[in-house]
Amino acid sequence: MYGKNLTLTNTGKIDVGAKGIGAYFAETDLTNKGEVNVTAAGAYGLYLNGGTSNTQAKITVSGKDAVGVLVTGKNATFENKAPNSIISKGDNSIAVYVEKKMQNLQNSGKSNIRRSKF
Repeated sequence: MYGKNLTLTNTGKIDVGAKGIGAYFAETDLTNKGEVNVTAAGAYGLYLNGGTSNTQAKITVSGKDAVGVLVTGKNATFENKAPNSIISKGDNSIAVYVEKKMQNLQNSGKSNIRRSKF
């Protein structure tokens, strides 16, 4: 899935394969209400470049070296809303990776991390 300069709500399930990207959005305000499963090595669930985004659905990262949510871009914001969970359980996987230029990260939900990074 790809989008640029949008206001979008995703309600569909996203399953990501090897080294794939489930969804890439640039300068988009995304509300994610669809489950995201990142099961393959080196894959990315949501790649958010700018915009104001949040997830209200479970994101599970079980692939080795995989990332659930990658947030980049100046003035980007991202929130994991309660009672949602982002679960990272793959070897060297990352629940949420945030580039240092980002403005705001909020985690009012749950982050379950095993053998990985947040």
